[in-house]
Amino acid sequence: QCSSGFRRNVVGTSSVDVILSPQCDPLVPQCDPACLPNVTLLPPNVPVLVDPLPGGSTGGVSFALSACDRLPDSEGLGGMHRFVLTDQNGRRWVLWREDGSGGSSTDCSAGNQVTVQVPDIASAGGSGLASGPLTCRISTLAWKGFDPASGVLWSDLGREQEFFTHSGFIPLVLP
Repeated sequence: QCSSGFRRNVVGTSSVDVILSPQCDPLVPQCDPACLPNVTLLPPNVPVLVDPLPGGSTGGVSFALSACDRLPDSEGLGGMHRFVLTDQNGRRWVLWREDGSGGSSTDCSAGNQVTVQVPDIASAGGSGLASGPLTCRISTLAWKGFDPASGVLWSDLGREQEFFTHSGFIPLVLP
């Protein structure tokens, strides 16, 4: 008999939150619940904003955000990256990006980064984020069987993940 899985959630002192929830395969002998106390779970590294640098300026109302992709391809998980921007008035934007190739728990070189483009919706008559201080929080959510080609159910992102990381709240300035 095999346990259906186990979960480890670690919350750091600067609002960093990570989880690793591997699922046991009932056909694998090492999945015996008696062995689970001897399992060592290493929490994944959290995404790190590399451009613009924390505390820095976005350089304009339309800008790119680049972060370390902390979901290595070797994990065999597909997923999404979420960037949440919140301005000083509480207006919040959520930008999503599918996990591509690359990713490393330690290497943050150009091939192991994920980038989203923040559009200037004010130029099209929309209401953008307010100038001044912003916070950015970056998350990675992933699980086996994630297949964006068959459609993404947004409700799955919150309940299916076997792997997630949430960065702390990163300060930025929107000119």
